[in-house]
Amino acid sequence: MTLGLFLAIGESLGDFNSKGQLKRLTGYNIKKYSESFGKVYIFSYADEYFELPQNCQLVVNKYHLHRYLYAFLMPIIHYRQVKDCNILRGLQITGGIPALVSKILYGKKFTINYGYDYSQFALLEGKPIQSLFYKIIKTPILFLADSIIVPSKTIAGRLREKFPKKIVYIPNGVDAKLFYPLKTKTDKRSIDIVFVGRLEKQKNLESLIKAARDLKINYNLTFYGEGSKLEELLKLAKNLNVPLQIKKPVAYKEVPKILRSCDIFVLPSYKEGSPKILLEAMASGCAIVASGIPQITEIITDGETGVLTGQTPQELANVIGKLRDFKTRQKLGQNARKTVIEKYEINKLLAKEITILINLAK
Repeated sequence: MTLGLFLAIGESLGDFNSKGQLKRLTGYNIKKYSESFGKVYIFSYADEYFELPQNCQLVVNKYHLHRYLYAFLMPIIHYRQVKDCNILRGLQITGGIPALVSKILYGKKFTINYGYDYSQFALLEGKPIQSLFYKIIKTPILFLADSIIVPSKTIAGRLREKFPKKIVYIPNGVDAKLFYPLKTKTDKRSIDIVFVGRLEKQKNLESLIKAARDLKINYNLTFYGEGSKLEELLKLAKNLNVPLQIKKPVAYKEVPKILRSCDIFVLPSYKEGSPKILLEAMASGCAIVASGIPQITEIITDGETGVLTGQTPQELANVIGKLRDFKTRQKLGQNARKTVIEKYEINKLLAKEITILINLAK
């Protein structure tokens, strides 16, 4: 059997590599796909080359077409490869665009993963045209998809009202053998507070910086990421005399080292899907401070596997300040790792996805 993998609109393996995420994609998803299917086509939006498993073929945008145009024309330009597929897998809602066209033209079955309301995220980041685009394409893609993989129980429940037979809940996963805590983590005079992710409005990092200003503990505050808010965040930290370091995203293999050295991992977001980095921080034994929004409350049990908080600077400062005690952080981190091992082991979850894809392909 043959699988076709459509990346999200505009994405390429080069993009994943630049963000330090290629190892995760190839080492887990693509590896599992290649082991389960005779052939795997990976459709990229760039003209590129990467080493892949022998039965995987990278299908590239050799005409350098604009990503929005290419998303719709991809199944026509690469009709031989698409028609050769028994099942199509779209990454995120926009990976469903070429899959949708393929179904209309060739009757191909497809599945996508739907992690969050993409139009709301775009609106929050000041992208109204993109938000409208997501609203327009969402309905036909979800309506014609043969299966929709959802990592959030909240979103799964909402979508089941319209598509009761299509929705499959599979949470995001983490490799607990790669992400693990230090064996001998000791109390330190200065607490390392870390955020890893995009530097965008959605993440509410301004509130975290303002909270840090009011902390009555010795701390180091470090963000790992890039985004439109970079300069604004640095300026705010300087004005408030907050010792903030912002470092560029690191390769996936380096993320475990960052999280192992972290004492408190903070995710103060206004909105989230089902954040993989949160699971990775939990597996690494970090004490978690996170917004009490639905997708996070599904993962974190307040006071047991982390601490949930509001999104204001004062609320964040109060919660972080309470985690000055080493034993409290240690207990939260141990409980968090135990939960990840029990519920979020990545290879078990990918096996569930493979079962869905093979059943649809048959």
